[in-house]
Amino acid sequence: MVLENETVSAISLLSQEILSKIGWIIQAIGGLLVIYIILIIVKIFTIKKELNILKEVQKDLKIIKKKLKIK
Repeated sequence: MVLENETVSAISLLSQEILSKIGWIIQAIGGLLVIYIILIIVKIFTIKKELNILKEVQKDLKIIKKKLKIK
């Protein structure tokens, strides 16, 4: 009877320890996911900015080509 109680308490402690570790791992993964999402958002904004710059350069090139054709 005493062995059963000790075994049950040992299993209970072990399962609590495992659940604690699993909870910590899930929190760490969640934190990494948040950082990853923030980096993706920053990348999207930089890509948009680069696209706007490319559009302006294309417009400038068209203007330059027109001016060169006139001469």
